[in-house]
Amino acid sequence: MKLKTQIHLSTTIIASAILFTGLAVLYYILHVNIINNGYKLINEDTQKTVLIIEKTTGSYFEILKSVSLAVSGKNDFFKISSFGQYSPKPEFNTSGLYAGFNDGTISYKNNLTKWIRSDPSEMIWYKESYSRGRSVLTDAYTNPGMNRLIISASVPLYDRNNKIFGVISRDIEVINAFDDRSMHFEARNPGYILLDSNGVILKHSNASIIGKNISEFPYLNEIVNLIKNSQLSEKIILKKSGKGKNIYSWDYINENKWLLLLETDYSTVSSQLNKLSAGILSLLLVFSIIIWIISGSLSDRISWPISEITEILNKVKMNSISRISFPDLRVKSRIDEVNTLYNSFNDMILRISSSITRHNEIENKYKNLIENSPDLIYFLDVNMVFKSANKRMQNALKLPEKKIIGKNFSNFRLPETTLAILEMLHLQVIEKKRMIIEEIYDIEMVSGIFSFSIILAPQFTEGEVTGIIGTARDITKLKKYENEVNYLAYYDSVTQLPNINSLRLKLPGFLLRSDGSSEKLAAIAIKIDNFKQINDTLGFNAGDLLLNDLSVSLSILTSKTNFLARTGGDEFTILYFLKKNERIEKFLDKIMEIFHYSKKIGQYELSTSASMGVAIYPDDAEDPEEFIKNTGSALASAKNVSGNSYQLFNESIRNELLSTFILQNKLKKALTNSEISLNFQPIVSMKDCKTFAFEVLARWITSENENIPPDIFIPMAEKTGEIYKIGNYILQKACETILSWNTELKTEIFICVNVSPIQLNHPSFVNDVKNIIETSGIKPEWLELELTEGIFIKSFDNAFEIMMTLKNLGIRLALDDFGTGYSSLSYLNKLPFDTIKIDKSFINNINPSAENFLVVESLINLIHKMGFKIITEGIETEKQYKLLSEFSCDYIQGFLISRPLPEEKVFPFLKINLNSGN
Repeated sequence: MKLKTQIHLSTTIIASAILFTGLAVLYYILHVNIINNGYKLINEDTQKTVLIIEKTTGSYFEILKSVSLAVSGKNDFFKISSFGQYSPKPEFNTSGLYAGFNDGTISYKNNLTKWIRSDPSEMIWYKESYSRGRSVLTDAYTNPGMNRLIISASVPLYDRNNKIFGVISRDIEVINAFDDRSMHFEARNPGYILLDSNGVILKHSNASIIGKNISEFPYLNEIVNLIKNSQLSEKIILKKSGKGKNIYSWDYINENKWLLLLETDYSTVSSQLNKLSAGILSLLLVFSIIIWIISGSLSDRISWPISEITEILNKVKMNSISRISFPDLRVKSRIDEVNTLYNSFNDMILRISSSITRHNEIENKYKNLIENSPDLIYFLDVNMVFKSANKRMQNALKLPEKKIIGKNFSNFRLPETTLAILEMLHLQVIEKKRMIIEEIYDIEMVSGIFSFSIILAPQFTEGEVTGIIGTARDITKLKKYENEVNYLAYYDSVTQLPNINSLRLKLPGFLLRSDGSSEKLAAIAIKIDNFKQINDTLGFNAGDLLLNDLSVSLSILTSKTNFLARTGGDEFTILYFLKKNERIEKFLDKIMEIFHYSKKIGQYELSTSASMGVAIYPDDAEDPEEFIKNTGSALASAKNVSGNSYQLFNESIRNELLSTFILQNKLKKALTNSEISLNFQPIVSMKDCKTFAFEVLARWITSENENIPPDIFIPMAEKTGEIYKIGNYILQKACETILSWNTELKTEIFICVNVSPIQLNHPSFVNDVKNIIETSGIKPEWLELELTEGIFIKSFDNAFEIMMTLKNLGIRLALDDFGTGYSSLSYLNKLPFDTIKIDKSFINNINPSAENFLVVESLINLIHKMGFKIITEGIETEKQYKLLSEFSCDYIQGFLISRPLPEEKVFPFLKINLNSGN
């Protein structure tokens, strides 16, 4: 269908649909309004008719009430003159007027001179009015005397005491009861139906059915039953009758429950709707013609420029797009959008041409990328026949592409295992219709053995697999590197033994084996004593040779069922299964023998020793982590003793290590918590007993009020590295204190501070001492640093250089605890000490008859001859003091002079000592 026709029809249909919808809505609104108004009018007719009937029945009661007013008692009632003067109005038939009394008599108007003995209580007219005490219009009934269908109007008679003594009544023939022309005028055709409560028709437009029961007329009876059963919410009923549709409106009259049913032909209401429908259809026809004309003009206006463009496009189809030049179109439209289309037409075609060019460039790049890819890339059909293969794939098969295309893997010289693997992987892609990624190792190709990471992806056409794209990356070298890395992760590169990672991996299995047998598992941690010294002096190569030699010997000692690993730089671990009743000590002795033999490493003979810690499962642990931890704890205990020994784990080791660990953590916070304090022990001159100096002694009282002795926390501080911070704090505090004392007392007492070997060898020690002297403001000669022999025995040259630097700053130097170590007089000649302190072990129990008397005397004389001043420590008795005074000792220190004093007690001591000289 042409565009013009499509637009014409479409616009006509759409506009007509909109018009029809609008008219339909309008029709519906008017229809509802007309119907509602019609029903309203019919309801109003019903209400008017009810009022007319009620007025008619009211007239009957007015006459009877007039008669009843003349009757004041029964005797008066029999006066003909009295009774007769109240005769009914002329328009009513006066026959049938009668009265009933409580004494059981009935009197008729035409024969009032005598009593009629009859029981009025059985009479309908009497019962209804008497029992209700009001005027009553009875339902229709047949009069026995006259054999006519009548209704009775009854009014009660009241005496002067306002009590009912009778009922006066009048019969009304049904067929004449409601013969009022006004009712015919008000009610629209065909008329109305009046029923009493028993369903007797009292009034109908068809007089022949008056007096009949409604049950004889099924369709009317159905309506009456609906009304009586209260099944209607509105007083309007639309019902089909024999002649067509009728509308029935209904209402009740007074308390008699008489039913008025107004019957109206539906055409009375629908005639207006017919006129409305005809008008709307006429409008629809007129507007449809107008729409058809307008849409035709509009479609022509819209479609003709599009047709022009279509014609040009058809011409374009006849040629290759890359060869066509596009002149500007000269067609102009009165529609802006079409003009825009004209202006964009040439640009669109040029863009398409440019896009095709770019597509060709991308395709060429893609081909180059595949050809030069380091991966093997190929395309197969569903029969696994090659459709293409890049250069790397050609190299792997050692064939050019033209000899690969059209063949499958089975046509190449590949082993059966290789073919089976490749066929299985490619079939999985076809069957599962999804990409798979796999790594295959040591697969044999034509050009060699490789490991590949393969990605195979299906190609789809309309949901079916039509081919496979395969890429294979050569990961041969990568897998080799991974294996090497994996080996390094679990094996030691020097000894080729398993490492700590391997031990952790295998340990749970060893524990499980022990759980399932009577054997116990021993973990033996072995640490070479002084291994660092071998590396430092002979070099790492010598250390590696020693490790290899030891690993061979230990491997021979441990059977295949046991396990040997190098778990640290100088540490081995053995997992050894103990047979029933076997003692571990026998095996440990064999290990010690390996380390006790001399070993020739290069040109050197080395004698080694080892420390060992042992834990036994399940006696000493319940899980792998605890097992290894307890073995390490036993090893640490063995090394703390002296080395060259072994230690079996026990609870005391754990507790001791835990206590040490807790104390080490507290020590790290000691300075922050201000728990380190200083005590000062005086050093006095033997000549005048005046204070010459004070030795600073550190004290540590924890926040829990624990007093930790220096011989415990100082070695601990050296081991943990806290000694440097603590040492600097002590030095700073001591310098500030001696400055305040010398300034206050105008003296030049100096302060003696002990220096740890670790502290002295710290790279920044000299600069720190220099800064402390400068910041505190003391004279350098007020500071004496006490050094132990261990400082220069291990590294004489380094110690000498540091000491000379300190000496050049003006600081005094003292050799502490002389004679307790490997003292050498040759060192004393070379080192710049000012003072030598003789250890108190020489003074203890000294007396003229003892051997140490001559030793101390000779030692003091020799040191004096070498030019050093002497301080003797540990003077506690007068006897010791007298002996030392005979030896001409320079200075003494000990409890005889004073115990170490806290800072606040030093100043009073100095005042007394300096003034008295005692």
